[in-house]
Amino acid sequence: RLATELPVPVEGGVYITVKDGDKLAIIDEARRLQEMGFTLYATRGTAHVLRDVGGLDVQTCYRIAERRSPDALDLMRQGKIHLVINTPRSTGGAVLDGNMMRRLAVELNIPFVTTMAGAHMEVEAIDEAMKVSFFEEARPLVDSDLFESFSQAVPTSEIHKEQIAEMREMVSQGKMRPANSQELEGGALVTKDGGYVGWV
Repeated sequence: RLATELPVPVEGGVYITVKDGDKLAIIDEARRLQEMGFTLYATRGTAHVLRDVGGLDVQTCYRIAERRSPDALDLMRQGKIHLVINTPRSTGGAVLDGNMMRRLAVELNIPFVTTMAGAHMEVEAIDEAMKVSFFEEARPLVDSDLFESFSQAVPTSEIHKEQIAEMREMVSQGKMRPANSQELEGGALVTKDGGYVGWV
């Protein structure tokens, strides 16, 4: 990881461009990042694998060497990228692209990883940081939070299953977040400003 003193990102965008030998291996890490709420950006070849093989939602962007917009540098300067995963080939335009991205990442304090092992470690660090953020800053809920909470709460019933389905839909629409103590009414869902809130 480049510049290990940088804070671990807990939201935003991740720019992914990896060599052919890493394209399938990066799918799992990209999926975890997307499940944690990150927007995925990738160059054409990487985006193709993430989308068509991994079934992920990815925004395709240009390689820097293509001299078209948006490329990684554009997105980084626009504040859309909070982590770069780049495992370049050892020759060709990918090397130049990687060097340019690395320099700008240092300038903008964006974490930059160049190996699959580094990518895995970064995703693990983000996962841990988000758990801390969830309790300290009441970050928005994601599906895994709901299932973890429900599995530790009351026994599942048909009504309970319906509530889970309803809550999953609200999470996907950004209409759900943890409740504070004033909003909690006997452990049940309550409404506020026309939307639902969850549990403390």
